[in-house]
Amino acid sequence: MVEPVDPNSIPMLTDVMVPGRPAAVRPADPQPEPEHKVQAGAPAPTEPQSSSQASSAATRSEPMPAAQPTLDARDVEFIAERLRARFSTYLRRDARGVVEAHCRDAIEEHTNWLVRQVTREVVGVLEQEVAGWVRDAVSEELARHTSRR
Repeated sequence: MVEPVDPNSIPMLTDVMVPGRPAAVRPADPQPEPEHKVQAGAPAPTEPQSSSQASSAATRSEPMPAAQPTLDARDVEFIAERLRARFSTYLRRDARGVVEAHCRDAIEEHTNWLVRQVTREVVGVLEQEVAGWVRDAVSEELARHTSRR
């Protein structure tokens, strides 16, 4: 009997995705296996079906899901090599631009911060110097003004 499926189910990491074929849908509500054991040679006990279950099972024409293939060490190695090659290609091409853009942004941000810091320090030093120059100039002018009297 085919179990009911949930069309809104989310694929899991264990689901096998095949390009060009829609994703398989997992059962909506897995039903537990019966706890009684079937004796060898005896017919398996059946549960009574409601009329809606019988009609929905009869009208469904979904193919039975194929058994998922098992992966051996060679398959795993092949998949790992393909992933490594794809990642290397990504790093050599697309990722380089992304990294360069992030580096450019970081350098620009740091440069702007340095300019602000240097400007703040220079302005602080200039304020003190100018205040001293003005004080000296005013003192000299007052001294000249009082000496003329």
